[in-house]
Amino acid sequence: MREFDKDIPVEALFEEGLSTSRRDFLKWCGITLSAAVLAACEKTPVKYALPYVKKPAEHLPSIADYYATTYFDGQIFQSVLAKVREGRPIKIEGNPSSPLSEGGTHARGQASVLSLYDHTRLQKPKIDGKEADWTALGTALMEQFQAQDAAGKLVYLITPPILSPSLQALIKDWLAAFKNARHIVYAAESYDSLLTAHEAIFGKRVAPTYRFDKAEVIVGFNADFLGTWLDPTTFARQWSKNRQLYGDNTTMSYHVQFESVPTITGLSADRRVALSPMAIRRAMVNLYNRIAELAGQPPLNDDRWDTEKGDIAHVAQRLWEARGKALVVTRSHAPALQAVVAGINLLLNAYGNTIFVQPGCLLRAERDNDFETFLAEAQAGRVGAVIFHQVNPLYTYPQAQALQTALQSIPVSVAISMYEHETAQKCKYVLAEDHYLESWGDAQPYEGLYTLQQPAIAKIFSTKSFAEILLSWLGRQESHLDYLRGYWAKNIYPAYRDAIKAREGGKVQAFWAHTEAPLPVDTEEAFWVRALERGVVDMTTFPQAQPKANWNPAQWAEQLPPMHGDEDGALTLYVYEKVAIGDGTHAGNPWLQEMPDPVSRVAWDNYAIISPVYARKAGLQTNDLIRIKVGETSLELPVYVLPGTDPQTIGVAMGYGRIAGGRAAIGAGKNVFPFLPKLPTGQRICTVPGVSVEKLSGTYQLARIQEWETYVGREYIREASLTAYKADRRAGNHEDPKLISLWWKEHPQPGHRWGMAIDLNLCIGCGACVVACISENNIPVVGRDEIRRGRDMHWIRIDRYFTSTKGHSGKPEEFPAAPPEDFPRAFFQPMLCQHCDHAPCETVCPVLAIAHSSEGINQQVYNRCVGTRYCANNCPYKVRRFNWFDYTNAETWVFNPVDELGRMVLNPDVTVRARGVMEKCSFCTQRIQAGKLEAKKQGRPLRDGDIKTACQQACPTGAIVFGDLNDPESLVSKRTAEPRGYYALAELNVRPSIRYMVKIRNEELPQTQHA
Repeated sequence: MREFDKDIPVEALFEEGLSTSRRDFLKWCGITLSAAVLAACEKTPVKYALPYVKKPAEHLPSIADYYATTYFDGQIFQSVLAKVREGRPIKIEGNPSSPLSEGGTHARGQASVLSLYDHTRLQKPKIDGKEADWTALGTALMEQFQAQDAAGKLVYLITPPILSPSLQALIKDWLAAFKNARHIVYAAESYDSLLTAHEAIFGKRVAPTYRFDKAEVIVGFNADFLGTWLDPTTFARQWSKNRQLYGDNTTMSYHVQFESVPTITGLSADRRVALSPMAIRRAMVNLYNRIAELAGQPPLNDDRWDTEKGDIAHVAQRLWEARGKALVVTRSHAPALQAVVAGINLLLNAYGNTIFVQPGCLLRAERDNDFETFLAEAQAGRVGAVIFHQVNPLYTYPQAQALQTALQSIPVSVAISMYEHETAQKCKYVLAEDHYLESWGDAQPYEGLYTLQQPAIAKIFSTKSFAEILLSWLGRQESHLDYLRGYWAKNIYPAYRDAIKAREGGKVQAFWAHTEAPLPVDTEEAFWVRALERGVVDMTTFPQAQPKANWNPAQWAEQLPPMHGDEDGALTLYVYEKVAIGDGTHAGNPWLQEMPDPVSRVAWDNYAIISPVYARKAGLQTNDLIRIKVGETSLELPVYVLPGTDPQTIGVAMGYGRIAGGRAAIGAGKNVFPFLPKLPTGQRICTVPGVSVEKLSGTYQLARIQEWETYVGREYIREASLTAYKADRRAGNHEDPKLISLWWKEHPQPGHRWGMAIDLNLCIGCGACVVACISENNIPVVGRDEIRRGRDMHWIRIDRYFTSTKGHSGKPEEFPAAPPEDFPRAFFQPMLCQHCDHAPCETVCPVLAIAHSSEGINQQVYNRCVGTRYCANNCPYKVRRFNWFDYTNAETWVFNPVDELGRMVLNPDVTVRARGVMEKCSFCTQRIQAGKLEAKKQGRPLRDGDIKTACQQACPTGAIVFGDLNDPESLVSKRTAEPRGYYALAELNVRPSIRYMVKIRNEELPQTQHA
């Protein structure tokens, strides 16, 4: 790009037309709006494509529409709202009608809107790598399936968990057309052991429904239930309800986490114990033995845990005292260990109180042995056709080479996907699938709870939904909407009508808490319209009793995996999921790649996590290169020394090392799936013992957004124990200094005064707010190299701090040299522009590009800014960002919306900044103005809660509250008045508008330990 050529004067660029003129701006706006309108006008209920001068009746310029829909990627489920402007979905919000998340979201759901406008998506179906027409893939392809079936060959359909009840019914109809067709469920991160254990004990193959909001004592074993495990958005909302210390409440749940590699769940716990994966096996067994002893039951074996290591006796006692209100969870991939944890919960009387097999959780349905059977039959030549829908086993399956060889012998291979990923590239037929915002559908995440999925835009490319493909294969002429509507009229509407009558008659009790009136049941039409509008239909009832448990300790004791393996200091490889990337399905999403990992604060790569203890022993430090070897399999990765890691554990994140599947996926990290062996029963595991490590020459600079680890000498973080808080509500806090102001007079703020309260007790560092801010405010992606230079553009960051052995010396010269403890306590702190009343940035700007509004907002005037960066240097919170390049226009930054399609994701209410200006949080001023306008149109005063910032709305735990500080009845005023409230760096007297709440732990400090 000539724009980046320093030898070309700026005047020449204008003469050459490389800078955007007003005419160019209008031209590109016209193209974008035309494309959006043509797509929007085809969307139901509009039937015709009309010129925008004859706009659709339901669309008003500059007024957003919200459509309730469902997001499920095979891993994370969310009921969401799609915000649509001029026919373009531009933002994802949580659905406040959902009893699961209550409006909270996950980072992956927030980022999902970007993939809608990804030009690297499959735009048409393909046959042998060449674009084809759908007519060649309808009945003709079905005839090939039937020919293989008639020849006695097997026809396999392989999918992720199918939550849609209507799609499940359609799959059954399709399978009925064959004699030898099979449907199996495949998942990269398997929950087969959890399902198998509960099937054996309760006779029902479902994951349990966990209620963390009903638990007073919670114990987790490597289960990152706040970030990645099972249903983290729901669990985060539930967990937070027992962590709120406001008013006279002084009770809080007690959370203990045993884990090998630090996660946001472990770092948010009251007590965290670092153990190797092998030691965690013994910890679970011995926790059962301790609790069985308290219950007067025989132990599983005689192998006792050392009380000083892991403090199992203490944890067992706390659980026993809270029986009926206790909960234990594990990520273990061994069915016997899942059964042991189920046995613990049975002894604690948790089933029916904090855990429910009925109603069950339907988010997982895989059976690993089914895929092993498919592979064996494919190798034997008995498979005639295979269809991969939204699964990518040639990337995620450990023995991918064996699978690829077997795939070559299958006559008919089909991949149905949004991207031409690793598996799709090896299939004869590749069918381009809709984005979820383009298609109809439904979901049943929990028994009795249903959600609807509706399109927010017409299909951008020549794609189809999976249901439409099945309907065409069956030769049925009905549309997907007609099929879905008919299924709901026949199955869901009658069941809901009966459930509401039973609930109103007092015969049953609703399982989930409800804040809204029931849906109308007078007619099916009224029910459908309201259900579509709300997006959620709940008929779940509180069960009278749980299925009878067939618990046989001796039977499961015989199936326990080896309890030894780490006594001699041997290393174990532990493969985990990152919050943003997961199993790699969304590795092509730039927003998720650039979202820093909440724990390591590294973006764009995976790496080998090691403990400081092991690092000193092996002579390693962060960015060193090592070779990890298990048998004949090896992998070269950079090192990241992470405090809190078990010294005998090496942690590596899955989901990286893609060679296809999106613009941001290729070249990011290394693939660790080949390391994962499978058990003889077919279960895939995440722990691999017997790892050797070799230090290599050279280094690899990781893209770290946060270079400092501790907060020594700074008043960023304050904490106290719950015991101290009960004795003194200002425990861990102190009076803010009363300093003399250098300002001549205070800013007059007679009307609104906007401010924010952030509860560190509730912040889990999940990063949903970071991605929500990116989406709302058109924040660009800068890439790995710019991150390495410290040039990230995020307006809000989630700082992660560790405690240090040096304490608070207050000596500046010691700040860089204050290392964290080997096994420290940790804190998450959202940091954004503090909108100071005495803002240091305002006093140093030479061109008055920074102004303080009468409502307390620190405003940035882009067309005045000349990029001196004086304000950034003068900001004590370092929350101002300088955009060094034209990230949103230059083709060099391919991860941003630089084409016409990509620009459809931009929020038209927020300026897209030109290069060379400062950016920062604006308190979502566009939302403030929209809230004021709506109240004015309704002829009423602005109410508390009318305005929510993007970060507040996305937060799954409710840690962030925004509102009017001049309103004494507003929630933000009540939060800021709490004795736990304090201002970050209050001693500087910059008078911020954001008040933090002291972090309270339900444990005496210090509490983090290593066994």
